[in-house]
Amino acid sequence: MTRRSALVATNQLGVIGGSEVVALEWTKLLQAFGFEVEVFANWLGEPMRSLFRTKTGVEPTTEPGAVRPFRHDLVYAQHQTLPLFDYAPAADDRTATRIILGRLSRRHYLESGGWATDRLLADLVLANSALTEEHLTALGMPVPILNFRNGAPPDFFHPFAAKPKRPQNILVVSNHAEPTLVEAAGWLRRLARVRWVGRKRGKAMLVEPEMIRAQDLVIGIGKTVQYALTARIPVFVYDHFGGPGYLRPGNIEAAERFSFSGRCCERRRDGRTLAEEIMGDYRSGVAFARSVPDSWLARFDLKGVVETAIGGPAGDNIVRRARLAADPMFGQEVLLAHYVREEYREKLESRGSLVSRTWRRLRTRLAGGYGGS
Repeated sequence: MTRRSALVATNQLGVIGGSEVVALEWTKLLQAFGFEVEVFANWLGEPMRSLFRTKTGVEPTTEPGAVRPFRHDLVYAQHQTLPLFDYAPAADDRTATRIILGRLSRRHYLESGGWATDRLLADLVLANSALTEEHLTALGMPVPILNFRNGAPPDFFHPFAAKPKRPQNILVVSNHAEPTLVEAAGWLRRLARVRWVGRKRGKAMLVEPEMIRAQDLVIGIGKTVQYALTARIPVFVYDHFGGPGYLRPGNIEAAERFSFSGRCCERRRDGRTLAEEIMGDYRSGVAFARSVPDSWLARFDLKGVVETAIGGPAGDNIVRRARLAADPMFGQEVLLAHYVREEYREKLESRGSLVSRTWRRLRTRLAGGYGGS
């Protein structure tokens, strides 16, 4: 029996960020469901290239002309990548392909939805939050929309374990180095062991289940919150948008509606006050982590979402190809997608060249001395 084939497509796989991790998790789960997975990214760099190699055995491609979605049984695509690919007939085309779009924001072009390509190709659209789902619904998408709640893989789910009276091991996950949070971390270090994971203040690394479970408290926003919730670790939601603090019955629905970004209230504190709240209100965070029902946490089961998403009907590729040929907007979106791709790649390559030139100059100075010969 022929092994099922899938394509995962995203804009960038370089630094560790939200969309990068979603693409990695989808790849791993599709492999667990028996798919052979091809991965595409407009930009490929470290550490995500190495993470894909070690976690999935896949070497992502950056050549869109070599990617043919209709040769796969399933496509999961983020950002505006679908217009980049080759839809010409080929001998190994599938009769039908299940095409799923992941929409991770309603604010930015790359993550937005409702475009002609979406309408012509998609069988299902996944929204990362209720707000994104409402936005896509308002755009009149003609296919089902499912809020996948930026869920967590099954390895994160874990029973509650007893916690100390005050947190002794605290994990901060943030790429933003928000000044108030930085100051608060400084105060917290006087009372606990604080580890910061993120590009600007700590070491950028993939957040793994065992890392979360080793903590008495997790501080962060976004997908980090789902990781902590499903592991039943107290979580304090705060970063560059502010945030509601410890999750509890009175704020959880509003916080989730905004994908745990902190935008639900944009409540801000100075660093010392924030640290005092984190330590002083810890018991409420523990109580929520202990008491939240399994049935409620099940909404964050990413494996269940993937299983549901891939189980639906696949669209006919002959019909799709005829739609693409007949719709003039598709040609316009092809041009736009290629323009955005090249602009993005040029920006990152220029940044990399600048870093390389600076490093070469520094090494030359260190080798020869600052005063010259």
